[in-house]
Amino acid sequence: DLRPRMVEVLKRCKQDWQCTCLTNNMNTGKEVGTWRTTQRAAAVAEVMRIFDCVIESSREGVRKPDPRIYALACERMGVTPGEVVYLDDLGSNLKPAKAMGMTVIGSAGGADKVAWVRELGADAAIDYKAGPLLPQLQQAAPRGIDVYFDNVGGEQLDAAFALARQNARFAICG
Repeated sequence: DLRPRMVEVLKRCKQDWQCTCLTNNMNTGKEVGTWRTTQRAAAVAEVMRIFDCVIESSREGVRKPDPRIYALACERMGVTPGEVVYLDDLGSNLKPAKAMGMTVIGSAGGADKVAWVRELGADAAIDYKAGPLLPQLQQAAPRGIDVYFDNVGGEQLDAAFALARQNARFAICG
């Protein structure tokens, strides 16, 4: 289901930044598809129109964690991997982003999972169960964030907004 708070955040992003959606196999065609009703499909279509670019894995023939989808996102956003701070809560998505030269920040719940994310090669890891995320993300990205791929939303996305540098670009992932 669509989360109204996230839709409002997206609209706020759109005022200042280029917005790209990177999604795994979400049917954004004209059919009802995974949305089950025409009303839900119409609501999703309306939100998708907010994005400057939608990279849909089922249409591109490549999905996360394949490095080609990250390269495609960078190409379409007009950035290099070295400009990207990639935050994800799925370890398998971190490795290819790191291999491309992105600064990788892993998000995990609990000390054991944070240690595991660091073992995967993340530049930093934040523990969403250890208190407010903004100070943790500030420590992980002290110069701020130029490009942000979001696969989590909520407090993590709010913290990324707070650290966004001027002309930052955000890709909201599904």
